[in-house]
Amino acid sequence: MSGEFIKSLLQDEDARNRVLVMDGLGECAEPEVLEHLLDVISRDPSEDVREAALRGLEGRATLDVLDTLLDEVRRQKRSRPPRQIVARLLGEHDDDRALDALVELVDDDDVYVQQPAIESLAHLNRPRLEALWVLIARSWEGTKWAELAQWALEDLRQRPERQDAASLALVEHRTSIALHDLAHEEPNVRRSAVRRLAFYRPSNLVDLLLGVLGDSNEHVRAVAISALANVGDERARMPIVNSMQHDPSDVVCAAAAQALASFPSKDVLRALKEAVAGRLSGSPHALASAALALGEYEDDEAVDGLVELSRNPSPIVRNTAADVLLSLNRSRQRSA
Repeated sequence: MSGEFIKSLLQDEDARNRVLVMDGLGECAEPEVLEHLLDVISRDPSEDVREAALRGLEGRATLDVLDTLLDEVRRQKRSRPPRQIVARLLGEHDDDRALDALVELVDDDDVYVQQPAIESLAHLNRPRLEALWVLIARSWEGTKWAELAQWALEDLRQRPERQDAASLALVEHRTSIALHDLAHEEPNVRRSAVRRLAFYRPSNLVDLLLGVLGDSNEHVRAVAISALANVGDERARMPIVNSMQHDPSDVVCAAAAQALASFPSKDVLRALKEAVAGRLSGSPHALASAALALGEYEDDEAVDGLVELSRNPSPIVRNTAADVLLSLNRSRQRSA
């Protein structure tokens, strides 16, 4: 998808549509996507859009991203979710500036911002945090955050002779926290938990993600579907098809349609074409995602579906289908 096309989508006056664009970009691995995410975070007036863009920074630990996160820490406080996301993302940056910012967030007025900051500090753990861990263990006594502080203190005491074992223990501990957070009342926490589990890949990951498809929040379900696509386990194929066909959320249907690109088969192609004519027909973003999935097939049936989508009244559907058709044509020319 071209940069100019993305910019045109981000000019939509409806913040809900810009959120959908951010959700889609957040799942893209292309390096050029980062520029759009950072620009939206710094300029968009909508907290919801900025929040969606911040979520898309997960796993993109660059200096530009760190600078943006530090700016967010200094930004005048508004809603809770963006600051929670910033606290979690700072844990991906092995940098003293990130550490300083997290220490500041541990002192935030909102305990739900303090908690992800504590978790990120445990991930970055440094000897200079020892006094802070003692304070956290006392002030959060009887909670999992006090347990995490005690673990961090023990981790510092074991260095360097047990560094490898401590690192493994940290992964296990963070996995345990993510499992616990799957039941959290805040959807953003559950969404982050899904991403963290996908990163740490416990042995029962597929079963866990399939369970999340029943979550009450559409964005949590959508992230679980994207994670299942990245795993590529065949057990996920039909549940994702089912989500595309029957989930009441257009966000989830779009994520499912795009995820099915990871499971190319005749059955999936048939399901995509049926959904394009039925469940997805009223959602431009879902139809655009279906067009991307159809691009995985080079047979005439998929091409016919793309040609039909290229005539859709929605610009995002027409342009996406045209881009996919062009890509397929170039692939065929190279193979000839």
